[in-house]
Amino acid sequence: REVTEDRTDVELLSGSARFEVSRGSQGRARRFRVTTGAVAIEVLGTTFTLDRLQGGTRVSVEEGIARVAYPGGVREVRAGETAV
Repeated sequence: REVTEDRTDVELLSGSARFEVSRGSQGRARRFRVTTGAVAIEVLGTTFTLDRLQGGTRVSVEEGIARVAYPGGVREVRAGETAV
């Protein structure tokens, strides 16, 4: 959807995707955000997989932390965790 020097915004319309997000050049934090319907996942330097399910999204984090915002709340998903 949008790529700038300090952020990347993408949308997963269907299916699954695996992302490896680096911290950015010279150690600068670069925000990476994926939306899947009503769910938004935001990370800095994280490896994670998204599965777009009927009626929801599964987030599995391999490295780092993903901040998952969904209708009714926000949750941090850490390495080794999965949230639906």
